[in-house]
Amino acid sequence: MNMIEKVARAMFDKACPGIRYHSIDEQWYKEMARAAIEAMRLAPDNPLAHDLMRHADHDVWYWHNQMIDAALKE
Repeated sequence: MNMIEKVARAMFDKACPGIRYHSIDEQWYKEMARAAIEAMRLAPDNPLAHDLMRHADHDVWYWHNQMIDAALKE
C-alpha cells in the first residue's frame, strides 16, 4: 500500500468508523488524500520553511518537499 492509499484509508476510517471501505469510495478518498499530502508541501516563503532554514540546515525544506513528491508517486 503506497502513501496515498494509506492516507485515503485513514481518512475513510476517521470519517466512516465501522463501515467497510468499498472500491466506490476509493477514488474520491484517493483524490482527497493527494490534496492533503500536496497541502503539506512547503514553499520557501512559508513561515515554517523560514523557521526550518533559520534553525536547521537550509536544505531541510527542500528535502521535506522531496519526501512529499515521493509520497505522491503511485
